[in-house]
Amino acid sequence: MFAGAQIIAKGDAKNGAVGTQWAGLEWDTDKIKSKNWVSMNKDLKVETDMAWNMCKGHTIAYYGKWNLLHPLTNADEHLAFAGSFKDTGVQYGLDWGWNFNNWALSKHNLSFYFNHVAGANIAGAHVNYDHDSKAFKTTLGLQMDKGDHTWKMRWHQDGMMHTALQWQMHKTAKATLNTKVNLRDIPAGKVASYPPLNLTVEIKF
Repeated sequence: MFAGAQIIAKGDAKNGAVGTQWAGLEWDTDKIKSKNWVSMNKDLKVETDMAWNMCKGHTIAYYGKWNLLHPLTNADEHLAFAGSFKDTGVQYGLDWGWNFNNWALSKHNLSFYFNHVAGANIAGAHVNYDHDSKAFKTTLGLQMDKGDHTWKMRWHQDGMMHTALQWQMHKTAKATLNTKVNLRDIPAGKVASYPPLNLTVEIKF
């Protein structure tokens, strides 16, 4: 029944100090993938991440984080669904997050996304709704792969636009030039003569 299960561990250290150490159980099958962690300190924090592939192109996932000694107090949880429309290149997903505290639910947060793949190009959108603040946040994105270089653009509802041009100079070297500008500043005449430019180079050995 538990074929594919294995015991796992992780931890970190920074500046000579040992961080939180974790022990867990990972269980993967054709339909279910899960990781469950327990911190090895007095807090005994629990993190669990599970995904169930219901059928081809449709997945339900759950993520939870709580205290093993007080599982009903201040637990952060998420339930998500992801799917796709057959032969269209369109994928979509919905995520519902909340806080569970002594049988009361609060801090509801809903996220919806979709993306469309057409050849080497990808277009997508992400909409987030925070129930407490009654506020929406929307982001649109576009990626155009031209072989040796790729254009990446992202637009936010407040008018901010991020643009990046990425070159694959060599199989081990990649350079990215990016900038940003608020589109609302253009008609207001507030755009600087030269928008900020950032260049990063990544080399893998």
